[in-house]
Amino acid sequence: MPGASWPKAIVTAISESQAMVLVFSKSSNDSEHVQREVELAIKRGITVIPLRIEDCVPEGELEFFLSSAHWMDAITPPLERHLQQFGSKVRAILEHPSDPIAALSPSSTSWVAPPGKPASRHRVLLMVGGAALLAVIVAGTWITIRGWGGAKGSSPVAGNEPLTLEPAGSDPLKTAGMTDDPGQDSSIDPQTIAEMDDYSEQRRKGLGEAYLLRRGPIRFRAWLQAADAGYAGAQFTVGMLYWDGIGFSQSKKVAVEWLQRAADQNLPAAMTALGYAYDLGSGGLLVDHDAFAAFTIAAAEGGDVVGMQNLGWSYRYGSGTIAKDWRQAVEWYERAADLGYPAAMLALAQMYKAGNEDLPADPGLAQSWFERAAEAGNPYAQASLFGESFNAAIITYAGTLSAEGESGDRSAAGALSDIESVVERYQGLRFEAQLSIMSDWQIKIALTTIEGAQDGDPVKAILERMTEQLIEQYASSHRVVRQRTLYTFAGATLGTLKRIQEAERWHDIAEFWDSTLRGLSIGYDPPNDIETLVRVLKICTLALYNDGRRDQAAEIVDTVTAMQDEHLRDRPWDWYAKEAYTGFGFEVAKVTALLGDRARSQDLLYRSWSLLFGRYGQAEFVQQHKGALPQRHELPEGMPDEDTAKFVRFMNDETREAFKAKSSVEIPSGSMKKFTIPTDFGGTTAPFDFYVLSGPRGYLELQDQFRWVNEYRGGVVPEDVKASFRKLFDLAMRNDVSFPDLCVYALDAAIAEEGKEDESGSD
Repeated sequence: MPGASWPKAIVTAISESQAMVLVFSKSSNDSEHVQREVELAIKRGITVIPLRIEDCVPEGELEFFLSSAHWMDAITPPLERHLQQFGSKVRAILEHPSDPIAALSPSSTSWVAPPGKPASRHRVLLMVGGAALLAVIVAGTWITIRGWGGAKGSSPVAGNEPLTLEPAGSDPLKTAGMTDDPGQDSSIDPQTIAEMDDYSEQRRKGLGEAYLLRRGPIRFRAWLQAADAGYAGAQFTVGMLYWDGIGFSQSKKVAVEWLQRAADQNLPAAMTALGYAYDLGSGGLLVDHDAFAAFTIAAAEGGDVVGMQNLGWSYRYGSGTIAKDWRQAVEWYERAADLGYPAAMLALAQMYKAGNEDLPADPGLAQSWFERAAEAGNPYAQASLFGESFNAAIITYAGTLSAEGESGDRSAAGALSDIESVVERYQGLRFEAQLSIMSDWQIKIALTTIEGAQDGDPVKAILERMTEQLIEQYASSHRVVRQRTLYTFAGATLGTLKRIQEAERWHDIAEFWDSTLRGLSIGYDPPNDIETLVRVLKICTLALYNDGRRDQAAEIVDTVTAMQDEHLRDRPWDWYAKEAYTGFGFEVAKVTALLGDRARSQDLLYRSWSLLFGRYGQAEFVQQHKGALPQRHELPEGMPDEDTAKFVRFMNDETREAFKAKSSVEIPSGSMKKFTIPTDFGGTTAPFDFYVLSGPRGYLELQDQFRWVNEYRGGVVPEDVKASFRKLFDLAMRNDVSFPDLCVYALDAAIAEEGKEDESGSD
């Protein structure tokens, strides 16, 4: 294009093409131009066709962009044969763009040639990565070739439209694995059959997801063809690819349809997955715990190790038609463990550690199962064994901090050396194990024992190093793994982000956002713990605003507000999430007000004030002042003192004193007290913080917290503790006294009474 600048020429060439071929090599893997130019093609709706000429797989951003593209290989000689096949395939794609097998459109619907372009003459832009230069000749095709080009992949059309499912066969399988004897059907290649065997074996070892992430993006087309030919093992595998969005655009509805086809052929693995979908109510299915139980029993009895694991879980906790029975749980866990399934080994370790009336605790047997699970590669067992050593070393070190003199220094140095030696093991653990360690409440409790130490304390520095490594591991993980562990990761890194925020290192937090969370699907997901994610998003939002990236910050605000509406509509009792949303609203509202975005600031303030007043049954009060609401710790202007007093009760001491100095209006009580209650977590008792509020909703809000800790943390507050709070609330309401103050008084009285009993017992 004479006279045109290079960037303009590239944009024009891409825009006028109907397909882009990426000649994929190690060089194109590293090319920034590759990423930018094909991203432009995707935005223009251009079909992307990767041709691999070197034995390598996409890394970094290209792994994401090419994970959904249909591949063709030209690795093995002779090259000419591959080029001939490739030319035929390109022609077929251009002439039949709606073919669900052949199409490679990045859009969510079938690719259609733009109006006004003749169908008989296609234009293909060939982007060649690195030094490789390849001439591809397609009859009737205009091809542009240049060096150092590139492409970003796209999501195939296959799966974006509902599949038309044919009735499946009824012949029972000859095995419980993936090799369902596809017979003599020549359309199913031997490599696919061998890969289904490999997947079955990796799944038995607990590494099924890793196998799909590694092989799925490259082999999904062959697996789809085998699935379409009726091969149940491939149907199950394709269903799992759709479930996580590996190789295809994620669609749990289509995943369920493929799983149903495989389950209709009595494939136990498919029955396990389909039962799980019923348990979650995913993929267009209604929640049906009885269906989950039926499919899981059939899968377990059919020999599927994951089905055995799920059936053991059902007997452990009770589900649908399956009553809680720990002995039955152990039996099914042992059957799966005997077949080498690491997660079942971990479950046995946990059960023997906790024990109950049906299964006495056995620390020795528990330790043995923990070690077997860790040796089999289970990251959570590895984290548990590491955690015990790390926890003990930290407690020992904390005990030396109060010692004085030279002997104390020597003790601290020795304890610190022990911690360092334990942490060396952390370096070699898988990401999931590191994440489990940094999320473990026992370790967090142990770390609080050194909170009083100086900022330069070496153990605090060690913790920061461990967190930094966790963040690096998360950033380098596949997006499917990052999506699955998003909420847990948010909880593990929240403390570190808070410390960075306190230092106002906004750019560092913005980089954290770019490297770890940006691009992930962040929204309301009922089974997950949202409150920590909202707190992390708040810190990232503030950082982006302070870093001058207002558009990205505004996108997070929109995401969180939509999440809040959907979440609290479904779960109005989610007390800790309300706290997180309240904090998000107040802090971000202040920044947006300073930036001149008054409308957004007032909307965020309205949400936060409504949540606060709602706890005292006064949510309608905020509606009266909507549009003129005060910032959290600033006295409003022009508002009657009677109304100002109601806002001031939620503010800090300085604001309250300022109001008292200018007004004689009494501030309504808005006290809230924190109580630490011993809570049962699967047989282990641990302290957990709960908050008691004043007013007529005080006990209802406490009940919401009890339900929250049970739903999200699996914790159970003792019934006698609940009954005591209920009695105190009734007493407070009858006598018109503060419920939180009465609880404090009762607790102090109980402690004093225990002290008297101890004194009398010692005489």
